Amino acid sequence: MGPQAVPQGAPALLDAEVRLVPPRRDHVPMLVELGQDAECLRWGDASPTGSPGAAESWVAVAMERWADPRPWTPRQWVVEVHDGGVWRAAGTVEYRPDGHGAVEVGYAVHPASRGRGLAVRAVRLALDHGFRDDGVHTARWRAEVGNWASRRVAWRLGFSPPQRVRGLMPGHGTEQVPRDGWISTLRHDEAREAAYPWLVVPTLHGADVVLRPWRHEDAPRVVEACTDPLTRRYLPALPSPYGMGEALVFVDTVRDAAARGTEVSWCAADPSTDRCLGAVSLMGLAPASGQGEVGYWLHPEARGRGAMRAAVRAAVGHGFSPATDGGLGLRRVLLRTAGSNVASQRVALALGMTEVGRDRLAETLGDGTVEDMVRFDLLADEQS
Repeated sequence: MGPQAVPQGAPALLDAEVRLVPPRRDHVPMLVELGQDAECLRWGDASPTGSPGAAESWVAVAMERWADPRPWTPRQWVVEVHDGGVWRAAGTVEYRPDGHGAVEVGYAVHPASRGRGLAVRAVRLALDHGFRDDGVHTARWRAEVGNWASRRVAWRLGFSPPQRVRGLMPGHGTEQVPRDGWISTLRHDEAREAAYPWLVVPTLHGADVVLRPWRHEDAPRVVEACTDPLTRRYLPALPSPYGMGEALVFVDTVRDAAARGTEVSWCAADPSTDRCLGAVSLMGLAPASGQGEVGYWLHPEARGRGAMRAAVRAAVGHGFSPATDGGLGLRRVLLRTAGSNVASQRVALALGMTEVGRDRLAETLGDGTVEDMVRFDLLADEQS
């Protein structure tokens, strides 16, 4: 069979530039390269085809399944992309039925074809076929925690916000210990498009401070800040003890929150050394709410330098900036602080915020003291 021919009897799954075809022997070279790709190997057996023999076996099994007329047979496709007038193999898509109307989807794109949105288009074709022709009512997606590229594909296809499940994914490589995974679903009657925003954390430049996305390399500074007695007094929910593990979870958690569209969190860094000076977040974000809450903490080395005022000013400015300009388009920002936290209140007042209320004895501090919670806010047309 020629490399440009679609096998007879297979469903025609194609759009203007992408098509899904059952695997053929002429796909083996691409499958071998995919199976040897470092990114695929990093996340397990996304394409277990790293040798010619393994790739040929994978093709043979897939061909047998396509010849099986029984319902709920696993389906495997090769993704082909139309380049220069010919169809060229560029990845794989499959779904594995559970026999009760649900399938689990999997996909991998050859490194030479990444960054073109092929996975979204290919998986959408497979899902359209499953929902329309195979009686599928629910698609499931799962991936190891940290596989952000796969998660972004699922998000763009309309899958629900992922849940983290401990030990969901099997171990692979030299480590056979089960790993934490994400899982989410998409029903047949839901739109195959993003159902909630995936917020970008931009790099912002303030006076003597840079706000940038968090990195795992910031974890030691996070530990130093979050074990400081003053920080722990005013952030009573911090884990205790607080070590590198907790700091790494913090970095992953704020990235997850941005991907869910609920929070944008920055590392406030020294512009000359890139060392972490503190944290600033816009929290409690929701589509169409127009509101958010700002929160922050400061590394003890950075206190008294005015760094937090500059950082919060930059973050709030991004919050008020119109969505058309890359901002969040908020109309109101709230800040809450304990009654004795004078330094935090000074930041609020320096930004032109207004004290709008006091919740009496509403805050239990880290040392067990109970204090009033003071509320400030700022409206978009009040920012200086």
